[in-house]
Amino acid sequence: MNVNPHIHHLQQQYQQQGAAQAGQLPQLSQMLMQHQLQRQQLINQHLQQQLQQQLQQQGGTSSNPLLAALNGNQNPNLANPGANTASVLNQKVNPLLQMQMQQQVQQQQSQPRMFPNQQPIPQQQQLGQAPQQVPIIKDVWNFNLEYEFNNLRNFIDDKSSKIFISIHQEIPGIVARPLGTFKLSADYHFQCLRSNLDILNLIQLSLCAVKMQNDKISNSVIWQFNFAYDVTQEMFNEEHLYMLTQTSQINFAMHMSQGISHHAFAELMIESGLLLDQSINWLSYHSGYDLGFLISLLTNDVLPQDEKEFFWWCTKYFPNFFDLKHIGNQLLSGGGKGGGNSNANNDIGGLSNSTSSGAAGDIKKGLTGNNKPSVEYLAEELHLLPISPLIRQYFASSSASQFANHQHQQMTSTLHAYLLMECFKELYRQLGGEFSVFEKYKGYLFGLGDATEAAQESEKGSTTKQW
Repeated sequence: MNVNPHIHHLQQQYQQQGAAQAGQLPQLSQMLMQHQLQRQQLINQHLQQQLQQQLQQQGGTSSNPLLAALNGNQNPNLANPGANTASVLNQKVNPLLQMQMQQQVQQQQSQPRMFPNQQPIPQQQQLGQAPQQVPIIKDVWNFNLEYEFNNLRNFIDDKSSKIFISIHQEIPGIVARPLGTFKLSADYHFQCLRSNLDILNLIQLSLCAVKMQNDKISNSVIWQFNFAYDVTQEMFNEEHLYMLTQTSQINFAMHMSQGISHHAFAELMIESGLLLDQSINWLSYHSGYDLGFLISLLTNDVLPQDEKEFFWWCTKYFPNFFDLKHIGNQLLSGGGKGGGNSNANNDIGGLSNSTSSGAAGDIKKGLTGNNKPSVEYLAEELHLLPISPLIRQYFASSSASQFANHQHQQMTSTLHAYLLMECFKELYRQLGGEFSVFEKYKGYLFGLGDATEAAQESEKGSTTKQW
């Protein structure tokens, strides 16, 4: 039997010390245990280094920082352990190393995903609304149209909450301008709207939905509907279409092969319960084209020649709609929540004094006379810009895979809808949760006029309406 001579010598010394020192004998086993633990620690460190090297080699091609952030700064492949299982098993892996890899994967699956430098949310805060959540994005094509409409119906089927839905559309640009003389600029804008909608088809529609209950707003869920669009058959503005392919991440090949039929969408939209409902609040920015395309889809007809009849359809299908371009101009340029009330002068354009005085001057100067159509200008005045690169990358990654690594400054349709909802949340917060202020501007379309008032006049002048 092979015996370590050093250990044998120590055993003889302890035996010679007698019964008085017998209590120290257990120290020998402690020394052996410490020696074994140190050896095990060295082995573990070596295995950990091998594990990190293998993960770096396997994840070398990944360049998505947001996915890495969502996975707790670990390799994205760990979030989907089955994705590279075959390649891992085909390599020579130490059994202990493989076991540690499996344990780490299980631990990551059981732990919540966190952004870098994000503090753990306290238990009480987890029970309520998270301070900032990543929206859920659902890409809808012809093959999952009915499934996602069912999800959308389930989302709005909550009568205990207010539903808010922001809209953004991608259209093939402006291809026609009306000729003639017009009494008002609103008449010209409506005829320009009508002449384009009658010959163009919708490419994308994004609906960003939230629930509000007791002044608490839920996480955003965005449905992006991708319509059938054949560039060889449709009319379009060439420059605008090129911009969509380069900056808005629209894959027209997929729209041709897997796009949603406009008729199928209109049928499911009518059956969904989204329309004619007073509990659903629609948000848009420069909403004439947004509502116009939807009404043309739902009626399967060209738009009415008369503005009042168009307004009548708007108020029937969308009883509560709010144009945030008009509301932003009114509130942020001094319209105030009190209208002519002198008490409104104590606020910053009708907003609470939570906004700094320096920012107040910028806000009042910024939106006065602002006729630019993008929601980014409103977001800039509300200090919601610049958009975090992680958020931009998250929305880019939610699009088609071939665009996932593109870093565009132009916003996608889903990001537009999301930013519009964030603008509403910020306005609502600065108003101190007084939704009655928004009610004052319900039904007003920027550049076109008050649809509610015009619809009432249309009803008085017409005894019958055909649906």
